[in-house]
Amino acid sequence: MLPGSELKAFIPGGASTSFMPPKFLDVAMDIDSLKQVGHRFGTGAIIVFDQKTCIRGALPRLRYDRLMHLGWKLLIPVALINIIVTGGIMLALGYKV
Repeated sequence: MLPGSELKAFIPGGASTSFMPPKFLDVAMDIDSLKQVGHRFGTGAIIVFDQKTCIRGALPRLRYDRLMHLGWKLLIPVALINIIVTGGIMLALGYKV
């Protein structure tokens, strides 16, 4: 960081992990140490925020993984169930395609 800057928070592992306040600065950057303090290690990129950074403004750009989780864990299974149920109804009622 630049001289005179104050550490506000950091993210140990890119966009898929959560913010860590400065009190966790001395925690070793390995999987077991981060698990002990309730965090996880991501892709290996460390993002650092100083006192000039609006963390709230950075959140929407960094949490794309939540949208991906919604798609993979909810929308795709629901779409597949819809296809199967609709196909079953069409077969049961004798629809011809």
